[in-house]
Amino acid sequence: AIVPWQSSVAAMSLGWLTESSLIPKEPKPIKGVGTSSLLNLQAAVYEREQRGLAPSAKRRRLLAEKSARNEGVDARNARDEDQTAGEQAGSALVKARLAEKARRYDALASGTAEGNEKEEPLVDFQRKTAEAAASMIDQHFMVPPMDQGAFAS
Repeated sequence: AIVPWQSSVAAMSLGWLTESSLIPKEPKPIKGVGTSSLLNLQAAVYEREQRGLAPSAKRRRLLAEKSARNEGVDARNARDEDQTAGEQAGSALVKARLAEKARRYDALASGTAEGNEKEEPLVDFQRKTAEAAASMIDQHFMVPPMDQGAFAS
């Protein structure tokens, strides 16, 4: 049984491009070009096909730029690593010095200083402690600070 739409498809044209590719044509000879040069061209095309796809000029340039390194980059990276290591060691040294300073201050404030720290300190720690205690009492009981000008009249 023939379906009406099948018969119309078989007779329908798919365009001039598809129809021309169905039947191979005889090659047209080119005047002034011999068969030996055609064989050389075919050999070059075959060799190129055997090598595979070559990257374009843009792709080759991008690959070259990616793999290239500026001069001195490795030396700069080494310097940066040394500097960061020095900074880390420096911060540890700063912490150690601050801890030693806090220990010496506490020893001076409590009067338990040792060695050449026994000298008379420039800070009167007893007066400083008394002032801090008085300030805390004033803040606790909300005593307003005394104005010297209020009693001058």
